[in-house]
Amino acid sequence: MQPDIDIQLILFQIIEEKINDPDRTTAEMMELLCIEKRSLRNRQRGTTYLTGPEFYRLARHFDIRMYDIERQLQQRAAAEARPEKLSGFAPQTVLSIDSSYIPLLRLEFTDLQQYIEALCEEMETLASRDSPWVKMVCSEVPLFHLVGFEQLAFFKIFMYYHHIVDERITFEEFLRKVKHFDLSLRFRTIFESYAAIGSEEIWDRHTFEKLLRLIDECYVYGKFEQQETVEGLLAEVDELVKYLNPIILEGKKIKGAWIELYDFESVMREGITLMGVGNKPKKAFFTLFMLQNVSTTHPEILSFLERVFHAILRRSNLMVKSSSRLKSKFLNLLSEQAMQYRNKILKSHE
Repeated sequence: MQPDIDIQLILFQIIEEKINDPDRTTAEMMELLCIEKRSLRNRQRGTTYLTGPEFYRLARHFDIRMYDIERQLQQRAAAEARPEKLSGFAPQTVLSIDSSYIPLLRLEFTDLQQYIEALCEEMETLASRDSPWVKMVCSEVPLFHLVGFEQLAFFKIFMYYHHIVDERITFEEFLRKVKHFDLSLRFRTIFESYAAIGSEEIWDRHTFEKLLRLIDECYVYGKFEQQETVEGLLAEVDELVKYLNPIILEGKKIKGAWIELYDFESVMREGITLMGVGNKPKKAFFTLFMLQNVSTTHPEILSFLERVFHAILRRSNLMVKSSSRLKSKFLNLLSEQAMQYRNKILKSHE
């Protein structure tokens, strides 16, 4: 058995032992992960990797701790008398998972300031290292891109707070409340640090559109006080499309760092971010909801998520090496989506 898949298989084993009702367990997991039975079976056999968020969702739903998995791994290692032990190498001890997140739940937004400052420091430190890299499965446009477009960055953050903290708040009211934190300078630092770091990013045909849908949703439900505000956001959307053109065509960021953007032809439901130096991943983030991430530096989980990333990568097309026709098709899709939502929103104002 491959060590990096042990955690996944033991997770399913514990779930089955804990519930002791195969039909119920299967139904709950299919609903929880939004997948069909065949896809679930592939995950249970280990032929398909769980994504980080899927792993977290199952563990949370069935109340399984990393300690439970650690204990099973240690028992299995002792029972199987692994070759490493026979040849003089002790089996690797599995430590409790090192995970953390900043709870973004306060309307005074001090937690948001802490979140942005921590991300800024993280990116500055990574950019200063030799051969830094970022790998992302992008179910939504990453904040690393949006911070180059101030109002779009604030809008993505606002949407999180709107859904989780206060449904009554408008976008302009949110801007007034966070203005004194002077986050714009932090945005610029994050954007420039990201532009100096090589990255691999997997997008699908809905990654960009999800941002547009949120703008449309806010417009429909009256979350903009002024028409000029939504028009300003749409103008930045157009700038974002222009910014993405050379990234897709040439595979370079504005600071000269390389970027390999992949087109995943199916639909991605979750987001994963891996950060590393040289050939070693150092930290991973997986998205719980929109802006909210859980981070981990646990080596087993890092290895697991890196394999998940490459499993998705193998089913994707590298844009910079794709034909001119495919590149044009992808770029035209972005432009068409932007135009479609612009016309829809502005027409409703007439």
